[in-house]
Amino acid sequence: MKKAFAVLAVILIVMAVSCSAMLRSAAEGPDSRPIPDPALVKDGVYRGVEETPLVKAEVSVTVRNHRITAIDIIRHECGTGKKAEAIIDEMVRLNTSEAELVSGATLSSKVIRAAVRNALASGLI
Repeated sequence: MKKAFAVLAVILIVMAVSCSAMLRSAAEGPDSRPIPDPALVKDGVYRGVEETPLVKAEVSVTVRNHRITAIDIIRHECGTGKKAEAIIDEMVRLNTSEAELVSGATLSSKVIRAAVRNALASGLI
């Protein structure tokens, strides 16, 4: 009985450490990329994708005259982070992917920002 309890305890500890590492990397990963300057992006429509273990986003970004004129969310798998989608209006208004994170939907905000950055990067001159 003690041996079974010890094995179970070790399994639970390994699972806890693994989950903690996964959540930490998911929360840090998307915001670690450089921020493309829209002034260096040629006109066009670009798709960007970002995925973490918990949140996935795919966006379409329209650039005209070196300005972000539209961002459409094609896919956003987010659990409770749906309110992060409000970040796209701010990104268009500010002409940057570096808009402020939405409180209560931090990871989803970071993933959407990263997807927009990935889209913009594909159109760099």
